[in-house]
Amino acid sequence: MSNYSNILKQTITESVESVPNIWKDSIFNDMQPLASDIRGKWGEKLLFTFLKECKKFELKWDEDSNINASDGKYDLTVDGKRVEVKTAFRGTTNYSWQHENLYEEHVWDKVSFIDVDVNGIFFTVIDYDEISFKETHPIFNKTATLRKNRDDGYKFDLSKNNIIRGIRGGLTFYWDLTNDNDLYKFLIKKFS
Repeated sequence: MSNYSNILKQTITESVESVPNIWKDSIFNDMQPLASDIRGKWGEKLLFTFLKECKKFELKWDEDSNINASDGKYDLTVDGKRVEVKTAFRGTTNYSWQHENLYEEHVWDKVSFIDVDVNGIFFTVIDYDEISFKETHPIFNKTATLRKNRDDGYKFDLSKNNIIRGIRGGLTFYWDLTNDNDLYKFLIKKFS
């Protein structure tokens, strides 16, 4: 008689062990099993807390209480500007970050991509009028793409090459978890 449950366990173990864990020694390792919504809320809180630490802005973050706000779809306000926060963790097998549900109608003033890598975070801040839903972005060299079976939700995924272009173009900053003063300067510049 066969022992299918043991075979199942063995094949699962072999499959899991065959994929390298890029997060194993990373400070972000414990966040990997969390659902993307929880990571998204973490990104909102992180940005809000970092901006609060700047002591330069009037901030408001209502967590999920403004999801049906009549004045737009955004996560926090910075000096009255509506900011949509999109958090993504680097893909395990590729060097990219996926961002979904950006809306074409003017429901936010800035979007902040918080792209987590193994040893740091890429912060990208783009004004509403800098992102095009129909044309290629001049710095990132990409276009937002309409999600399948949707007529209003776009994706704006970033690859390693897009991130490099963003850094060169002044839209992206890489925080290596030590260069705090440079991150402070970037946040002040992008949100002032």
